[in-house]
Amino acid sequence: MAVATEGFALAEAEERPYQTTIARQCYGRNSLIVLPTGLGKTIICALIAARYVDDGERVLVVAPTRPLVDQHAETFREQLPEADVRAVTGDDRPADRGDLWTETDIAVATPHVVRNDLYADRVDPATWGLLVVDEAHRAVGNYAAVPVAHRLREEGCRILGATASPGSDVDRIEEVCQTLGIQHIEARGRWDDDVEPYVEPVSIEWVRVGLPNTLEEAAAKLRETAEDHVDELRSTGLYSSRFLKRGPLLELREELRGRLEEDRTRSISDALDHVGRALKLLHGVKLVETQSTAAAREYLEDIANERDQRPPEAFRDARRLLDGYMGEHPKMRRCASELENTVADGGRALVFVQTRETASALADALDERHRLDADLFVGQGGEDGLTQDEQLERIEAFREGETNVLVSTSVGEEGLDIPDVDLVVFYEAVASAIRSIQRRGRTGRDARGRVVVLMARGTSDEAAYWTANRREQRMRELVRELQANGEDPDPVIRENPSTPTTHEDADEPHIIVDHRELNGTMARLLSQEGLSMEPSTVGVGDLIVSERVVVERKTPEDFVESIIDGRLMDQARTLKKNYEAPIVVVEGDPFATRLDVSDAAISGAIAALGSSFKVPVLTVEDTRRAADIVAAIARREHDEGSGPPKLRHETGGRSLPEKQQFVLEGLPNVSSTLARRLLEHFGSPAEALSASEEELERVRGIGPTTATAIHEVLHERTETPWPTESSPSTPPPASTTPSGTGQGKSVS
Repeated sequence: MAVATEGFALAEAEERPYQTTIARQCYGRNSLIVLPTGLGKTIICALIAARYVDDGERVLVVAPTRPLVDQHAETFREQLPEADVRAVTGDDRPADRGDLWTETDIAVATPHVVRNDLYADRVDPATWGLLVVDEAHRAVGNYAAVPVAHRLREEGCRILGATASPGSDVDRIEEVCQTLGIQHIEARGRWDDDVEPYVEPVSIEWVRVGLPNTLEEAAAKLRETAEDHVDELRSTGLYSSRFLKRGPLLELREELRGRLEEDRTRSISDALDHVGRALKLLHGVKLVETQSTAAAREYLEDIANERDQRPPEAFRDARRLLDGYMGEHPKMRRCASELENTVADGGRALVFVQTRETASALADALDERHRLDADLFVGQGGEDGLTQDEQLERIEAFREGETNVLVSTSVGEEGLDIPDVDLVVFYEAVASAIRSIQRRGRTGRDARGRVVVLMARGTSDEAAYWTANRREQRMRELVRELQANGEDPDPVIRENPSTPTTHEDADEPHIIVDHRELNGTMARLLSQEGLSMEPSTVGVGDLIVSERVVVERKTPEDFVESIIDGRLMDQARTLKKNYEAPIVVVEGDPFATRLDVSDAAISGAIAALGSSFKVPVLTVEDTRRAADIVAAIARREHDEGSGPPKLRHETGGRSLPEKQQFVLEGLPNVSSTLARRLLEHFGSPAEALSASEEELERVRGIGPTTATAIHEVLHERTETPWPTESSPSTPPPASTTPSGTGQGKSVS
């Protein structure tokens, strides 16, 4: 039945009053829709988009993954057959994307593609009436949708965010609302009166599984070994807690890494070693208690092989206990039993597992020992990752009944069109309210659903479960509070919506930026200054301002370290060889670092660059001041008729170490200094790029946040939003000014 209520019309959707009510309340003002998975957020977005298209406006939809882009584009085509709906992806040539952006009623893309085309002036933000941000809880920090929303809002575009859960942290929710300029929130749950008729009951069962004595003893032995390391820390006064906890150890590790910069004594290095070993042993405890014995055995073998000396007796005892245990983990047995009962009744099930290792072991066990048609569903990263086509094939096989169990890591929680299931199993509880809600939303759409949460009694499973419960309750309270306090009773409708905003001056200067800078603060600030940016792989410098001028950015630490190792003069020589007027900008005070270099040496280096190489060094307070200077230079070059910026590459090529360092500098938050440390630690880029998060954290200066960011970049497939080799080297005429956010590749 087609929906057609008060101007909101779709071709194929079932009429649900709560959807049209939400659409009516959200139209014409920046709004956030909070609705559990499976209740039709996309349909509501399509209802609102239809109204804008009817009014002569154009709609831009951004979704975090390529499969979700394709899925949304198909839904919008089905529901709005009269509209021109197109998916715009990194597979489209950049030169062709300019036409796609201007010729369609509704464009669907990842935010990364939109952001980079905004920077290159292929997208005119003034021509869009509505921006739909799917999975809006991601719209914080460096996420690419943040600058997209900011730039379109500046041109009067309305924003519609949609999410199953905005999270339980009030600061995060407020940041999402601030980013999207939210004036109104529409939240519904399965319990609401207008939603309840359209959902089936979902029973939630918490199954506590006892551990066999052998596994309890193995975990206890690992804790004993970890306590020995923590006792060493207590004896020096570094660790004061009576309890062995991961949180305080992580905090201590960050503190010690900071102190190591100024105190390279053996005591600090030894303390860091004790912290690292204790954290690894606690992870081993978690594997033994809550995951699988196979994964635990493999992990402990890796730890044993790392040590230069014989492991402690308690550690050896733990390994002997695990080697002698021949059965499955009790959670694995209980999971198989639940699945067998569901499948025997003709149902299908989805199992969520935290780690890929456990997911693989579980899928194999279900197939081989329990005679279930189980398939593994994991992300695209790593040697055993699935391609996008393989993911879609496995979803389709599950939909068609060729398999009846899908064992998934977190990749199945959001974004992919996985069919409704009869049973969802949490192999372990998760502390995140967002992830819990997304997992549960996979059942109870078309028929009665069931959720089973497996918890190993007396372990971190139980703590995670109760934490998620508290956070989910807190999230509901916060959303209701914001919904009540954040009302804008007089929605502002843009006058003459069919007439796009025009720019008085489309002839703005543009610069070439290294694509690694696009997530950075500098890109955002330059965009706000009115500069358009062409992303590319820049071989010399960081920002090519004109045919004559290139800017090399440095942190104070990198500047001083480049004096120590001799790189600075080589870089100056290369800059001058390729550009007439190179400039080095130091964002901070090079005389205030903790590095052991005299002020005279720093002054001498600055003088040598200016007098001998004709490369001036500008020291500025911060990135904001640096952006002001770069923008001023770009405008001056533009006004004086200097030629457009051109890419140039070093003559004679780089040395092998320089090439290797350049490869690693492309990783998130990795400066040239960190790149050299990675090479020193791992020996080659290949070894560094294949390292686990824990291995990355052993490198001085890399904490959990950076390690996670690096791991995600290397193991999550994304679009290729910057120009390909076949694209022109200069951008099309500038028409607008985008904005960005985040941290640069070498300057924080």
